[in-house]
Amino acid sequence: MKYRALAIPLLFSLSLLTACGEEDNPQKSYSRNDYLGTWTCTEESGPNAPQLYSVEITAGSGANDLFIAGLANQGQGFVLQAEALSQGFNIPLQTVDGLSVTGTAVTGDELSPIDLLFDLNDGSGAQTTEARLAR
Repeated sequence: MKYRALAIPLLFSLSLLTACGEEDNPQKSYSRNDYLGTWTCTEESGPNAPQLYSVEITAGSGANDLFIAGLANQGQGFVLQAEALSQGFNIPLQTVDGLSVTGTAVTGDELSPIDLLFDLNDGSGAQTTEARLAR
C-alpha cells in the first residue's frame, strides 16, 4: 500500500519528462524560396489519375507569394497563385481558364516530397485530386 502511494506521483513525473522531450524536436520550417523550381507532380487519385507531369513554382512579389504553373497537367500557361507557409503552401480559391481551383500542400521533415490535395471545378462540381510533388 505504501509503494502504491509513491507510484502515482512517480508515474506522473515520468510522463512530464517524456512530454517535455518531444518538444526538443520541432518540425522543420521552410521559406518561400525553398519551394521554387521545377517539381514532378504525380497524381495518385482523382479524375485524371494516374498521371505524371512537371510543375514550375516561381516567386511572386510578396514575401510569401508563389506562382504555380502547370498544375492538373493544364500546361505551363495555367498559372495559380499560392501562399508559402513554413510547412507547405495554400492555393486559395481562384478561377483560371474556366477552372475553379483550391488546394493545400504539406511537407514533412524533408522538403520533398510534398503531399498535395486540390479541388478542380469546371462548373460540373468539384473533383478532388491527391498528388505528390517531388524533385
